[in-house]
Amino acid sequence: MARKAGERDYRDGTSLGIGEKAKPRTDGRPQDADRRWWDKKGADCADSMRSVIAALQKAQRPRIQQLVVSARLYGNVAMSSAAGSNYARLLQQQTASRDRITYNAIQEIVDTLVSRVGETKPRPYFLTSGGNYRQQRKAKKLNQAVEGIFYETKTYDVGLEAFRDGAILGDGLVKVFCRGRKIRHQRVMVDEIWVDEIEARYGFPRSMYHAKDVDRDELAGWFPEQRQAIMNASRAASPAAAYNTADMVTVVEGWHLGAMGDDGELSGGKHAIALHTNSGQSAMLEEPDDWKHDFFPFARFAWCKRPVGFWSQGLAEQLQGDQMELNKELWLIQRSMHLAGSFKVFLRNGSKVVKEHLDNDVGAIITHTGEAPQYMVPQPIHPVFFENTNRIIERMRARAGVSQMSTGGQKPAGLNSGKALREFEDIESDRHRSISRQNDNLYLQLAALDVALSQEMAKEGRIDEVRVPGKREFQTIDWKKDVGSLKNSEFVMQCFPVSRLPRDPAGRLQTIQEYIQAGFITPRQGRVLLDFPDIDTIESLSSAQEELTTKTLDDIVDAGEYAPPEPTDDLAMSREMALEYLQRFRLLDLEPERLDLLRRYVSQIDTLQQMAAPPPMPGGAPGAPQAAAAPPPVSDLVPNVPGAPTAAP
Repeated sequence: MARKAGERDYRDGTSLGIGEKAKPRTDGRPQDADRRWWDKKGADCADSMRSVIAALQKAQRPRIQQLVVSARLYGNVAMSSAAGSNYARLLQQQTASRDRITYNAIQEIVDTLVSRVGETKPRPYFLTSGGNYRQQRKAKKLNQAVEGIFYETKTYDVGLEAFRDGAILGDGLVKVFCRGRKIRHQRVMVDEIWVDEIEARYGFPRSMYHAKDVDRDELAGWFPEQRQAIMNASRAASPAAAYNTADMVTVVEGWHLGAMGDDGELSGGKHAIALHTNSGQSAMLEEPDDWKHDFFPFARFAWCKRPVGFWSQGLAEQLQGDQMELNKELWLIQRSMHLAGSFKVFLRNGSKVVKEHLDNDVGAIITHTGEAPQYMVPQPIHPVFFENTNRIIERMRARAGVSQMSTGGQKPAGLNSGKALREFEDIESDRHRSISRQNDNLYLQLAALDVALSQEMAKEGRIDEVRVPGKREFQTIDWKKDVGSLKNSEFVMQCFPVSRLPRDPAGRLQTIQEYIQAGFITPRQGRVLLDFPDIDTIESLSSAQEELTTKTLDDIVDAGEYAPPEPTDDLAMSREMALEYLQRFRLLDLEPERLDLLRRYVSQIDTLQQMAAPPPMPGGAPGAPQAAAAPPPVSDLVPNVPGAPTAAP
């Protein structure tokens, strides 16, 4: 179509002459008829996915460039995948380079935040609101199943890597998928994930793609029916193919979310996997199949979400300008020290001084005729440059919300008591509250994805039992038997940290002392919270009776298995716990026969207590003097609230 002279073609920013036709589209974007891969099959579907990925990669080059810069700011080397750089070659060049970062403040700050915030290990819990016994039992089994999946997949290690990725690159991703009869959690690099920025303007794209280079033999093991096509596929492209010995092929996995109808059901969602080659040929490894979920199989940790778009801003990008300014200052200091850092000797022309006598010998004798040589140690650079360098580093720490105590393991001057250290640490924790919430959401998303995938696998009969680590032995959870079907309205999922106590011993001890003083915990529980290595054995023995009683009562409630109390048990504690179980499960509509077993347990305890009661003592002589009561013990670990239990003197 002809355009008027001077009319701008917004596809390439050029103006058209009179009678000149618009240029054909060469930007790699797919035509409208080609981008709907979810409506195609076979080679047409694979070619459509290939064209979409090529268009997104070309359109989002600035994003990839920023990821490369952020990765270099942290590790002095670029990423090694879709970023277009070979890791081994870059590492070799970087080792020999003399211009690498001499003080990497970004790496220092990121590692500090990873150790302080990323190590909290949040634990998702499924809770019921006013549910009956069956719902609470299902929630308990559900919590154990998720805990077992986290243990088997080493989720907290993978989550820590995702936290670091988010701090450096903006987003950390963990993919949840099944392999065989088990659920897997896998770290995913953000430069392998592609979404349309126009579609994801509000942060919720309808389609997502995962393009990754996979080992050829491993891929053939995953898809044995497509083994011939995988073996014939060309190797994945590499900028340094001559130095690349890996045998990798490119795989693209795509998801398209369905639309919800008037009946509340999703329809139209698709999922497919295609094999792409450099020769332009593509093959389907898995034809488009129904995707029945309204989410993608990725748990995401976002460092700082942008107002518009899907991808987040990382800490490395936030501190990029400060690090560049710091590099300039350090480069100037280094050059100045190199050029003017040593002493100078002023020797007048005509002075008869043997220059060989100007050496570094101790007690050297210098003979001269005329004026003696003068030694001078110049100031190579003004001290303001060193002060400015320190100001830049402190500004970067302040923007990230970390202190010198956190990064260098040093406490500020004047903070000597445990309480002061704890308050100082609480201030830093408040500064990272939003980051901690994003970290909690990562594990909540993982738990939700695990439950959804486990339900799907259980319906198809291809899920194994989950092993749950206990204090003394492993338990097994059979999803189909112990959990069964679930409804979203039955449970509410929340995330709780493993520990919110201060990390330093002084702050931890003082916090526990305050809890004991207020009567919130007992001295026995305080020993557990101290988490000293030499307390483990003592605590395991002191809590054995309580654990045994809990197991006995749980067996009655869960399976109807009865074990009578013994005279050697702590009968008072067992009776108290049994009455609590009885009252609680009466409210939760426990089966009558199991309630009768709890009543029987309480009755037998009463019988044993009566048998063990000593006969009444004969009355003493009237007016016999009584011994004076011993004064109560005085200690920071003794509760001072009325009615609170006291520690043994």
